[in-house]
Amino acid sequence: LPSFLQALEQSRSSIVAYEIVLSVQRLINKYGKEQQMITWDIILSIVHDLLKHVETSANVKPVLISNIHDLLTAIEELHKQNQFNGNSDRFFSIIETCADKRPETSILVLVQHKANQIHPAKEGWIQNLCHLLEKYYKHEIRTKIRLKVLDILSYVLSANRHLHEDELIENVVFPQLCHIDADQDVEVRKRASQLLVDLSHTCLSLHCLDLLNVIHR
Repeated sequence: LPSFLQALEQSRSSIVAYEIVLSVQRLINKYGKEQQMITWDIILSIVHDLLKHVETSANVKPVLISNIHDLLTAIEELHKQNQFNGNSDRFFSIIETCADKRPETSILVLVQHKANQIHPAKEGWIQNLCHLLEKYYKHEIRTKIRLKVLDILSYVLSANRHLHEDELIENVVFPQLCHIDADQDVEVRKRASQLLVDLSHTCLSLHCLDLLNVIHR
């Protein structure tokens, strides 16, 4: 594996990259659940460099790109089965670098992983929630992913409103949902509106009237 990493760093050949991705695929498909953290660190570095190769090289064949994403999916499957012994945060950071090219199911797993890190015990949790909505709600077009993020926001609001209601409304809800009336996705617009209605019913802050104004636009 270290020799694969070295070859990727020294060569810009797509043929080399293709042979490496096939070899790593075989390793993961056959022995993936047996690999330990130190091996996964190297594998993830290889995957990172493969994606970088695709981004920076001209005339990359679709078969190489397809196999890289098959490799990512195989690792996701191990993670789903609790058989991935690598650094999950690092793996999902790699997924995030190519999120626009990953299937919907992959991004739903990524979003849930990020959501699991969003709670008051984590430093910067509100900023992380803002980032989640900015990328996977505001700038995403796939309906299921946007709905998933709204469900996450609803859960976070429900779980933390007694202590952090003002912060969440001011820093997350208003910036992200203030223009839901202009959203072209009917299903998303309905879900976002319902979230605001539910929030207004339980809101204890001075922002209740502001929420109602957004709802009635």
